[in-house]
Amino acid sequence: MATSVKRTDEDITFDDLMSQMGVRRMGRAVSREQKAREKQRPPTPQQRAETQRAAARKALQAPQAPARTTATDLVGRINELERQLAAARAALSAEQEARVQVKVQRAALQDERDAAISRADEMERRFEEQQLHLNRLQRRIAGSEAPASPRLVDVLEERGVEGLDEASFLIRGLLAARQLDGLVSVLQAEDPIALLAWLEDRVALLCDDHSSMLPPGRAGLTVPAKRCEVCGGSELKRSVRDFIDGLLINGMTRVSIVGGSPRGHRMLQKIVQHRGLKLQFVPYLSRRTPGQIRSDLDNSDVIVVWQGAGVPQAEQYVGGPSRVIQVQQRSIARFLGEAAEQLR
Repeated sequence: MATSVKRTDEDITFDDLMSQMGVRRMGRAVSREQKAREKQRPPTPQQRAETQRAAARKALQAPQAPARTTATDLVGRINELERQLAAARAALSAEQEARVQVKVQRAALQDERDAAISRADEMERRFEEQQLHLNRLQRRIAGSEAPASPRLVDVLEERGVEGLDEASFLIRGLLAARQLDGLVSVLQAEDPIALLAWLEDRVALLCDDHSSMLPPGRAGLTVPAKRCEVCGGSELKRSVRDFIDGLLINGMTRVSIVGGSPRGHRMLQKIVQHRGLKLQFVPYLSRRTPGQIRSDLDNSDVIVVWQGAGVPQAEQYVGGPSRVIQVQQRSIARFLGEAAEQLR
């Protein structure tokens, strides 16, 4: 029967102690028993960490097998592409529909603008008629005017022509029969200034190059270029460019045009177009209050008086904080050219 011998600290040798600590002598053979004891001893934390690092390096160095693409993956990709294509088509269709809506809205706004212009023209015509009638009444009350001469419609009514419609048809008939010269030669203007203002707004003298600029609802008369109310025989584009350059170089962006007919103002606004300029117009027959004149001066960098002394209250614009220039030219091109010259 074998008896076990319990080893004490005195029985443990230096080599055994060093082996337990994982240290062995150099140049000395390790016994089988010591190797067996080292294998049975659990690894230290440092040994386990080193073993894990070695395994990780080996795994990284090992060649990776290429991923295999299955039929299911291909079907999924195709479905995803089809969904993206459908979304792109829907977005394109929505954008096209939005563009169509914008075009429809623009057309509606253009129709509203044309209707508003027609209403404004009609209101201007009625205002002018009422203003002329009021002026005549004031002169009659003041006793400064002789009894008014009969109007053409009154004379035609004596002849049996009733109302404005029949009078208009009669004048067209006289024109077709070339008998209008006789009527025009015997007509006399009761109020020449009012008639001239009416003709300024209702009649446009245009050359062949600018006949397309005739405003709607106005009568046009073809004249030589020198008498054209747009170019006056001058180069229109150059005058417009010089006028705009003269304003911008002097830092003038708020411009008030005082005088001229509403027709001339509309043509000016159509010709002089620049996003940096803001044009304000005061028509020829407009009567401005002192407060309105002060507001025009305060809110303008420059005031251009069209046709000088012929503008009511034109002298009240001189001497204000804004720069005031007066231009006598009738045609738009010569008006802009002279204004540009004064701005220099």
